[in-house]
Amino acid sequence: MKLKFIFIILLCLLLIICGLYVNNVMLESNAELQNNSEYSMQKFDLREKISLKPEYQIRATYKSCYAYAALDSIETYLLLQNGKEYNFSEAHVEYMTSNLLGGKRKFNSSGNFYDIINYIKEGKGPALEKDIPNREYNPKEYNMLRNNIRAIFKDIRTVDYVREEENFRDKIKQHIAKNGSLCTSIYFMPNDNKYYNHSTYSYCNLNEQDGNHMVSIIGWDDNYPKENFSKENRPKQNGAYIVMAYWKEADNDNIIYISYEDCLVEKVMIGIQECILY
Repeated sequence: MKLKFIFIILLCLLLIICGLYVNNVMLESNAELQNNSEYSMQKFDLREKISLKPEYQIRATYKSCYAYAALDSIETYLLLQNGKEYNFSEAHVEYMTSNLLGGKRKFNSSGNFYDIINYIKEGKGPALEKDIPNREYNPKEYNMLRNNIRAIFKDIRTVDYVREEENFRDKIKQHIAKNGSLCTSIYFMPNDNKYYNHSTYSYCNLNEQDGNHMVSIIGWDDNYPKENFSKENRPKQNGAYIVMAYWKEADNDNIIYISYEDCLVEKVMIGIQECILY
């Protein structure tokens, strides 16, 4: 009788464990299906999945498009993967990574994605924008900048995508849907009508140039009409990335469309692979 009772208990435990395992597998499978269905969509926009705050949609205070783009990739990752909403300070990045406070960059000069990653890994940041608003700071305030650092990340890992990779665009789409925005550098001349169509907020550069501006890829539209681009740089096929450009105009909410055929937009894209938090 006692052995029978023990057998029944063990059987019940086994059934419970099997049930939990099957449930977890189904949840993971459903999540994977959701991600697969999202990146296989012909059109996807992160703004329809997570809330992008007004701070995302202002012109960079300094020559710090690199800071806006990199911090946006971190913030969108944390929203998607951890359900945590942060608004990090671009001004803090600009000062703490500059020669004014021991950094390698000249203040108010261009930077890159890895300036921000190193700034975090070296314990120089990040800071929250509510603590360090985006404005200019005088030397008397530098200690305040040094002391406003939040210990948020145990580690942060990045991933690069280059257009020569097999299934490059599928990988890009999967990353955006799952891990958030991607940073890329383009040759941006918004006042030059041969590149930028102001009436449709559409940008395309078919001529090889060095990148001079960093932007965030937040989505795509495979059917975006090629006719929306300027005649001088009109792509052969439809399709464009949905992009936060960090270039303020009256009514475009800082969003533009960059053709898949732009000579630089797909050259290298960088994003967040994993954030490990305290």
